Amino acid sequence: TKVEILEPDLKFKGLLVDTLEIRKVISCVKSPGFVWKSEAAHLLGLDTQDVSKLADMRYTNGSPIFTVHFEEAGGLQPKQMIELKDVHAFQSEYILLKEYAAHLQQTPSVASMKLKKLGVEAIASPRRLSRKIYRRADIPL
Repeated sequence: TKVEILEPDLKFKGLLVDTLEIRKVISCVKSPGFVWKSEAAHLLGLDTQDVSKLADMRYTNGSPIFTVHFEEAGGLQPKQMIELKDVHAFQSEYILLKEYAAHLQQTPSVASMKLKKLGVEAIASPRRLSRKIYRRADIPL
């Protein structure tokens, strides 16, 4: 509601807003048990794009890996949220190559070759997901 032109000679425009309005939008309280999609990605060690792609994929039993929910954020475009229990379920079912390599105290490339020799495949091709992810049940820990 408060707009002011600054430095008219430079034709620079500035936007001044009420700090209370900013705080309201930024500190939008999340629904209990949900995290923003970006937070889910951070918890999983993935990019938000990978989380979006995983939301299109399904577990072997046919249920979706993630269901994306939308939350209104103070009149802005709805924010995408994921249930925290789904994030934890994914972490218990799957492991990133990077985590597996750390467990073996080897480089990811050595761990990947080991899994390839055992015939263990990632859940999606590198063209689909930017990280190699494996089912925990398929790999020797």
